[in-house]
Amino acid sequence: MTPNRRLDQLEPLMADALQKIDRLIEGQGQLVEVTTSIKAELDEVKGDLVEVKSDLTEVKGDLVSLNKIVSKVEATGQITANGLANLTISSQKQFEELKAGQEELRTNQQQLKIGQEELRVSQQQLKTDIGELKANQDLLKAGQDAIMNYLLEKLP
Repeated sequence: MTPNRRLDQLEPLMADALQKIDRLIEGQGQLVEVTTSIKAELDEVKGDLVEVKSDLTEVKGDLVSLNKIVSKVEATGQITANGLANLTISSQKQFEELKAGQEELRTNQQQLKIGQEELRVSQQQLKTDIGELKANQDLLKAGQDAIMNYLLEKLP
């Protein structure tokens, strides 16, 4: 297999690894956006709770509303916790896959280097063999010339 062919095999793997890294970075960015958004929502809900508490002393009927808001906050918190847990697990899994892909790339690069070194050694051996072949051809030519001269001397 030629070094160019091996490089052609590495390029898709490297592109795939880079694409996975890009997805991982994008997922982390989404996590930050979701967290920021949820914090803002939680801050807003906290503000609403303070207002509800002050109004509660004046209006007993708002107790049902307050319970609904609290339930909504708890549900949002649970959904957020579940989403963060799932995103974290997914991110870790993608990271492990990327590490495995990078290790495979390293192995392939090492194999490519070994193949290139073997090719270089083979090329050197081929040059040596060609030199020896030329030397043997020269000897053969000299022998043929000697035979021809001998035959020309012996023939009338």
